[in-house]
Amino acid sequence: MTSRLQRLKPAQLLWIVGIANLASGLAVLLVVALSWHLPEDQRLPLQVKIPAFLAIGLSLVGSVTAENVLQRGIRSRVWPDSLLAAPRGLLSHPARAVITTLMMAGTLILFIILPLRSTPLGTLFMMLPLNLSRIRYSLDPPSADPLSTIPRSALYPASPLHSDQWGN
Repeated sequence: MTSRLQRLKPAQLLWIVGIANLASGLAVLLVVALSWHLPEDQRLPLQVKIPAFLAIGLSLVGSVTAENVLQRGIRSRVWPDSLLAAPRGLLSHPARAVITTLMMAGTLILFIILPLRSTPLGTLFMMLPLNLSRIRYSLDPPSADPLSTIPRSALYPASPLHSDQWGN
């Protein structure tokens, strides 16, 4: 599957990531909606849980796989910056930060108002900001290795540490 993904353009990979994240969000929403009105002692039947959690798992695997292919393509400079300019601009828009902040604040308020019953719904509210930050990180241009700027002598001292205090 990864070899097929490597032939795609960045916009196509981002569509795969977005659709996979949407599918996992919808599965979480389904579980939340069905379990919200159940009495405390009742659980969701397995006929609902298994397909929902399979959908969540498969969509997250697909999303992470597409993100890894995207990151490797960007790091190895497979695509020119002109193909990546539009998605980078979209994800660095100030509206993304506002939406992320509002959703995190909404999650905190939800946890304060309904501490135990709101965990799945809070998870749903946190999925979008976390997914957007993961995708934004995937689109970052390759940077220099932070260890490459440190002189090798600072990383590996010339002689091993020696102490005359041991063994006396």
